[in-house]
Amino acid sequence: GTLALAASGELSEQLRGRLELDAPDLAVALPGASGSLRAELDVDGARAEPIIVARVGANDLQYREYAAKELVGGGVLNFTTGGQVGNSISRSTRQA
Repeated sequence: GTLALAASGELSEQLRGRLELDAPDLAVALPGASGSLRAELDVDGARAEPIIVARVGANDLQYREYAAKELVGGGVLNFTTGGQVGNSISRSTRQA
């Protein structure tokens, strides 16, 4: 199995970057776990007031007594003046 982590971007007075994680087999990173995970993090804006957007998707997760068939979520951290913070989980199915 493989685990891929990629980062790209520019760091100056303006930030622009992306971080991606692709774990098609979580057992590679965490023994005893199973399932797949994909996550993305984007950063954009002025260094003093960035906007950060995160997305995550997972399938067939299991670790010890915890399990989830599907999980899709995301969030936004907006540090601009008057910015807001928000998050969401759009689908979640828990297995017994």
